[in-house]
Amino acid sequence: MNGLLFLNVDAPEIILLLFIVSFPLILTIYCLLDITRSSFQDPTNKIIWAIIILLAPVIGALAYLIWGRQQKSTAS
Repeated sequence: MNGLLFLNVDAPEIILLLFIVSFPLILTIYCLLDITRSSFQDPTNKIIWAIIILLAPVIGALAYLIWGRQQKSTAS
């Protein structure tokens, strides 16, 4: 912690920085796992969503959660 003292950073700021850094990573991993475990109506959509999420992690993951999950095939 002595290395960060010159920046005047305490524990709350470090926790906030860790959250800001880890949230996009966790969101990306969650969406990629959801894509790999699901089947889609069109199989190419699975690849397209994975590429979108890898190229633009936060925006792609949010777009997948809003629109991509509706493209999954339902088991009947």
